This record gives sequence, structure tokens and C-alpha cells, in this order.
Amino acid sequence: MYRDLREVFWWSSMKKGIAEFVAKCPNCQQVKVEHQRPGGLAQNIEISEWKWEMINIDFITGLPRSRK
Repeated sequence: MYRDLREVFWWSSMKKGIAEFVAKCPNCQQVKVEHQRPGGLAQNIEISEWKWEMINIDFITGLPRSRK
């Protein structure tokens, strides 16, 4: 974050201020690598020789409901 901001902004004790903000920000803490789950293993899909010989579908579950 410091590297991105220093290209556009500057103030005294900027690095310290950014470090303190990031340490207190819950969103900043959640996006850190150590708080994320590793991705699943990739599965190879066989390439069929004929069209529509085999159909694969990915199901996505656990998404939050919208207000509508």
C-alpha cells in the first residue's frame, strides 16, 4: 500500500501512518495471504473427439443471497 501511495501522495511519517492504518483495518487484515485458504486442486478434463460426447458442469455453492 505504501508503494502505491508514495507515487501520488507524501506526508511526514507516511510509512508509519499507513502501517498503523493497515494494522487496524479489518478488511486489510482479511486480504493478507496468511488469512486466505489455498485454492483447490485442478482437475484435468478429457477432450472429447465428438461434440456433446461428454458435458461438464461446475456448481458454485455457498454464495450469499442478494436483497432481491
